[in-house]
Amino acid sequence: MATAVAHIQARGPLPLPPLDPAGKPPGSPAPPLPGRGPASSPAAPAPSSALTAARDATTRRLRELVAARPHEPADSDLPGLIAGVSSLDRAAARSALTGVWQATLLTRDNAAANQAALADAGGVMLCVDFAVARLTGSVGREDEDDVVMALLVLENLSCNVALHRPLVHEPRLLRLLVLVLRDWEALALRVNAAKVLVNLTYGDPRLCARVAAAGGLERAAALLAAPEPALVRQGAALLAHLTAGQGCAERGEAAALPGLLERLKELLSRSPDAPTRAACAEAVANLARGDPAAHADLLRAGLAAPLLAACDPASERRAEAEVVAPCLLALAALAMGGRAAARGLLAERDLVPFLGGILDYSNVVLRDPGTARVLLAAHTLVAALGGFAEHNGITPPGAAGGPGGGAAGAPTYPPEVEQVLKESGYVPFRRSLAALGLSPPAYTAAALGRDLGGPHGFVANASYQVNVELLPGLKHPNARMAINAAARLYQIAVCLADHPEGRAVLANSSLVVALVDLMGSGHSGVLQAALSLLDALAVLPELAPLLVGGGAMDALAELADRHSAQPAAPGPDPAPAPAPNAGAGNGAGKGGAGAGVVHGGAVGGGCDPLVRLLAERALVGMYLAQQ
Repeated sequence: MATAVAHIQARGPLPLPPLDPAGKPPGSPAPPLPGRGPASSPAAPAPSSALTAARDATTRRLRELVAARPHEPADSDLPGLIAGVSSLDRAAARSALTGVWQATLLTRDNAAANQAALADAGGVMLCVDFAVARLTGSVGREDEDDVVMALLVLENLSCNVALHRPLVHEPRLLRLLVLVLRDWEALALRVNAAKVLVNLTYGDPRLCARVAAAGGLERAAALLAAPEPALVRQGAALLAHLTAGQGCAERGEAAALPGLLERLKELLSRSPDAPTRAACAEAVANLARGDPAAHADLLRAGLAAPLLAACDPASERRAEAEVVAPCLLALAALAMGGRAAARGLLAERDLVPFLGGILDYSNVVLRDPGTARVLLAAHTLVAALGGFAEHNGITPPGAAGGPGGGAAGAPTYPPEVEQVLKESGYVPFRRSLAALGLSPPAYTAAALGRDLGGPHGFVANASYQVNVELLPGLKHPNARMAINAAARLYQIAVCLADHPEGRAVLANSSLVVALVDLMGSGHSGVLQAALSLLDALAVLPELAPLLVGGGAMDALAELADRHSAQPAAPGPDPAPAPAPNAGAGNGAGKGGAGAGVVHGGAVGGGCDPLVRLLAERALVGMYLAQQ
């Protein structure tokens, strides 16, 4: 990849034909969207700098109007309630603690102010001391109920992202939560203690590392074996959070825990709870990234089969979007982690029907982040397996035609550019689909024209969704919110790729800045979603200059180099094979663009082949779109 990047940076513009991701001949009229009249012109001029500045100013104004909320001060009686928790009268202390819990509930308009006031008054340690006192000596039912109330207050505080860092940096709090999970049998105590840990590990991987070091990883694995479904759900979520850090050591430690992989396989196959299966799939996807030993253990444990079964569109059990998306990403991570795994997945007879059904299931743009995440994950798996099949001449069972069957109608380039594509391993998405025997799905933008009528209603609706609903979500400190926003933007970008007016909606410098910031995220899910979105935007001619000017190309090249210690699965089989430990010491290094994002930087070394694939695709696609 380094040679390809050098070609890209050294050569000037080349006379290339326009790159059309949908595979339509240049100059073809854009098909009308539902509720939209014929396009006024076959091509729209690139937005001027004045238009871009006006659009950005409107974006900021709309976001300020939507986000602005009147300041609600904390309750005036809150200091008295806090002081009452320390009362020696147990009934009075219990009543005061109940009042504190009610004041910090998320349904209150001033919940954030009350939570901040409680934390500033030492409320965290007040609750910890209260719980420790009740758990000492002869503990009765009333004592357990009091501890549950203290944990509920801590759970309310853990829902405030601004308080995550001070909460996690309280060793006595982590010690209490781990002790409750380890030594107590009361279900209410254990469930609420686990919920606090799950809330604290939603975003920053550096905080997850502190929770894992305090014993959280072993407790998460132990909860998976609990007989109560509520504890199993919290344990699966905690395990997925603790292993989400890019290059974190917890992945290898988790894979080495006795019986963990077998339990994940059992839950994926038999658990009736959709959130539990989704969290288990996320944990498997995390374990499959980067660490060769963990990757081999996953395959040895037979986890590929339940992942395929969980996202089977023909299954009698309803395939929830929250389960299908992480299962697809886990399969993509397994395919990218080793050539043997990629060949094994391509040999699965049901793979092509699975992907065809999933692509048809997720091709409608809705305000549903679950469907958007399925589309993003399905495209990632198609890029991983389709590129490998194209390079190695593999025809999956049931695929119509052979590898390379998508070459007809695909853009052709001068020899110099073909050399760059060959060295980089870039395979256009149409060719990846054709290598798997799939046809490009017809995307439907029904939701974009539903709220506002008229021939151009979808443009106004898409502009509102991009600028007001989704851009703030990219900067949300909760990793799941950021992933959902990126997935919905990806769905809009893919659906509007053939429509000049729709592409102009995405030509927003605020979007570029937010994406470049996310490329420094240490959270694997956030980074993967941001790179997938960049891959979709990079091939749009209106976006490529903005991305290059915003530093996206430099950040992509740095990411690709950082994660190139291992050979990528989509490329042809090397001869001879490189040494197993070649480049193993290439750690994350210093953070690149966006190193100060809310999701933290990389917490460990190693390389992620899935990140490498997406970074290289976005980098080469951006280069082609500039021509």
